[in-house]
Amino acid sequence: MKPSVLFVDDEPNVLKAFRRTLRGEFDIHLADSGEAALKQLSAGPTFSVIVSDMQMPEMNGIEFLERSKEIQPNAIRIMLTGNADQQTAIDAINQGNIFKFINKPSSPQIVSEVLNSAIQQYTLNNLEEDLLENTLRASIEALSDTLALASPDIFGRTSRLKDHVTRCVSILGVKEVWRYEALSMLCLVGLVSLPEEAISAINQGGKLDANFEQMYHYHPELAFQLISRIPRMEDIANSIRYQNKNFNGSGYPEDDVSGSDIPVASRLLKVIVDFDHYESLHGSSEYAINKMRGKAGIYYDPKILDLFVKSLEYIVQKDEQHVPISELDDDMVLSRDVKTKSGALLLSKGIRISDATRSRLRSFQRSRSIPDSIFITAK
Repeated sequence: MKPSVLFVDDEPNVLKAFRRTLRGEFDIHLADSGEAALKQLSAGPTFSVIVSDMQMPEMNGIEFLERSKEIQPNAIRIMLTGNADQQTAIDAINQGNIFKFINKPSSPQIVSEVLNSAIQQYTLNNLEEDLLENTLRASIEALSDTLALASPDIFGRTSRLKDHVTRCVSILGVKEVWRYEALSMLCLVGLVSLPEEAISAINQGGKLDANFEQMYHYHPELAFQLISRIPRMEDIANSIRYQNKNFNGSGYPEDDVSGSDIPVASRLLKVIVDFDHYESLHGSSEYAINKMRGKAGIYYDPKILDLFVKSLEYIVQKDEQHVPISELDDDMVLSRDVKTKSGALLLSKGIRISDATRSRLRSFQRSRSIPDSIFITAK
């Protein structure tokens, strides 16, 4: 399959020349204005390369290429110009993320060479992004599973948080869902600093003493410091840092950030984490939503809260099954907490079955500390 290239120029003869000389190598698409090109980007194929003329009426090349990033951010952008002055180059690079310039006029051979170079860069970028996404996702899932086994009181919640986040971003049409999944699985990492008695008090809705309360408020900052060291995780780390920031600017961190200046992922996380806490504490999603609506505009972004409430309508109720531990597989999720006969929490509901969870369950089954069967639903 030929790589797709979009040419944008208000001169019809130039566009026809590109199609005539390059269609043997590339899948050429044409647009005679920035507006027409934006419509193609929204409705058309995924383009490897976008080539735009600089001087066009109504919307120049810099403006168009800057807007094109919002629609197809992975495309490689090239500026076509007969006015390659220094300021034009600076503006194009800063605003439009330009890969290279092509001067008008240029021979078909030069244009072809530049396009092939851009396509090679596009391929490398996608390979790097796929590798990064898959590696990070696998690493984060492994970390999340390990923490959920080691401390189910805290990290058993992450599977439920992830499900809520995924539904919300699906409604919004977010493309990089994995970043939000990572956000939900890592947002509680800072709680490892809290002693067991503080975690127990939080889960039971009790009041923390001054020292524990200060440690609790600091947990997003600790997570930020840990996660921000990972390459390309800076945005996720910053969103986790602001997860306890209230919409009116109160809360933590104590700075002047408020309202829409708080990262949108932080505002979403604030709603979801609090909902899960209230629902777990009182056993009622209706109670949790009513309590939170009373704080809309104060603690919570009203629009984000409305989005979350809407997302609850998309929860699919799945049939619960009582399955022997020996028959568990990776398509299953715990529908109830698993506790030992002494009442200690072993695994929290919502955790997916994995090799690690199966091994832990079988170990406690052999010691007769838990029943031979547990309650699950399909993933």
